[in-house]
Amino acid sequence: MKSIQRIKVPAYCTVDNVADYYVNWLSRIGGRLLNTSIIDGEVAEITLPLFKDPILILEHSETRSYDDRILYYIKGGTFAFVREEGRALLEFRRILDTDEILIALHEYKPTLSWFIYSLTQARVHMIVMKLFGMETRLLSNMLNSEYVTYINQLNQEEKA
Repeated sequence: MKSIQRIKVPAYCTVDNVADYYVNWLSRIGGRLLNTSIIDGEVAEITLPLFKDPILILEHSETRSYDDRILYYIKGGTFAFVREEGRALLEFRRILDTDEILIALHEYKPTLSWFIYSLTQARVHMIVMKLFGMETRLLSNMLNSEYVTYINQLNQEEKA
């Protein structure tokens, strides 16, 4: 399964900022229904209160990530069918010379049957990604506005 979304972000944000923001944002919007935790700065676990085990486990790939691309391997979880040679991953990639980022889910195989997955988990995923895209667009519009630029210039002049 593959899913790709294009989102607008504030111009100064790095891909790493956006990936970190996404993981923390999931907990914030999930309220009591969804939690994320970071283990040793490398592994993100996404949990639901009804499940004993995490629903997804994402492991940051230091060797395959760089300035314009952050990569997480999907290493397990109740909602992911993971094989030894599995290549399921979540990728954050900046579109060259823009303030846009692609968030792509590659080679993901759900544990649910395709019919149930398409009616439940896939729809939730799309809603979550649309909400995240809306939030980052709002942030981008506010932080890239002429007013913020004007205030920043005033602050720079005061420091000089």
